[in-house]
Amino acid sequence: MMLPASLLSQWILENDDIWQMDLQDPSGLYAFANDRGVIFWEDHIVKLWQLGWIRADIIRSQNKVNLEGIELIGKDNDGVHYFSDSRLLGMVNPDLEVALQALEDLPPDLKLFFHPFKFFVIYEIQRVIRITIHPFQIFIQS
Repeated sequence: MMLPASLLSQWILENDDIWQMDLQDPSGLYAFANDRGVIFWEDHIVKLWQLGWIRADIIRSQNKVNLEGIELIGKDNDGVHYFSDSRLLGMVNPDLEVALQALEDLPPDLKLFFHPFKFFVIYEIQRVIRITIHPFQIFIQS
């Protein structure tokens, strides 16, 4: 049985000193992945999250977030809300172009945080969507 995402996020929030690596915002995850040869820019990582292809480990916001699958797990003394990402992944509109055009900018106070090893997920997405054409294919005539 898999650990529920909300429980994992709760543990991360309550025990941030037990992790060997700090959670990364999309910019930090981009840098971590890029150093390892996986190239998805910061805005691509945000779009992957918005499309439901990758989960954030913690979401932080000054305001409540009203998105399906995003659950409140705590609030600090400064009024900052913390959320887990319990969305069911992979439920994207079959027309990716339409889905991408429908995405809106994230509210400026909403911050996504990912464990650096999410770069494995990004690597796998990159591997699957990469267009691979052998150089000699230009010589093949139909």
